Amino acid sequence: MKDKCLVLIADRNPHVRRFLQRELGAAGYPVQVAESGQEVLEMVSQSSRVKVLIIDPDFPDLDSGQLISSLWECQPTLTTVIHSFDAENQGKASPTACTICIEKSGNSVESIKNTIDAIHHRLFSPSADGMGNNRLRVVVDPGKDSAAS
Repeated sequence: MKDKCLVLIADRNPHVRRFLQRELGAAGYPVQVAESGQEVLEMVSQSSRVKVLIIDPDFPDLDSGQLISSLWECQPTLTTVIHSFDAENQGKASPTACTICIEKSGNSVESIKNTIDAIHHRLFSPSADGMGNNRLRVVVDPGKDSAAS
């Protein structure tokens, strides 16, 4: 699994955290979880191994805009998947192009897995330089799988 990108899942709902951890783990990705905004900031700032963050930024301990901005100050090349009921509006506050928004729904886990696969491919393809210069554009239609280019 060391060849797969490390995914950090951050959601205040423990059921969502465990579900995504189980599904992505079964797909072969190493996964860590965080249950608060402060824990997310600590984990991202202490480890450059985290390449992908799946987050519902609605945490009671930190404002979502402040959290997202602080994350990119810590790790500007971090690819972030905003997974919330208001994903599109949450993503508008993003200061970088490395943000993907996926609306929470009954089948959003498939979109997340497809998105993580595309991110992994881009990060570890021969043309990737490891510095975030191999950008990924992902369009997600809730109810359909994601398409990457």
